[in-house]
Amino acid sequence: MLNKEIQIDVLMDVYLVDIWNMMQSFQSVKFIFTPQQCNRAAHMVVAYVLKHGGSFGWDELGPEFLFNVLAEDANVSIHI
Repeated sequence: MLNKEIQIDVLMDVYLVDIWNMMQSFQSVKFIFTPQQCNRAAHMVVAYVLKHGGSFGWDELGPEFLFNVLAEDANVSIHI
């Protein structure tokens, strides 16, 4: 749908229009599939924000869980 290669799902239309508009500010954009397990940090951030009512802010370090997830993904043994 993002690449306009398959029919647009009406429920996704609002999001696709926003993405297409943002694409105009870049010289080149390429969309690729990434399995959820390769994007674990992003999914955990979304779940965390939704858990806190859809709006949440944090400082430069972010919440501890995010540091720990990123450390695991990078094979670093440091955890907070």
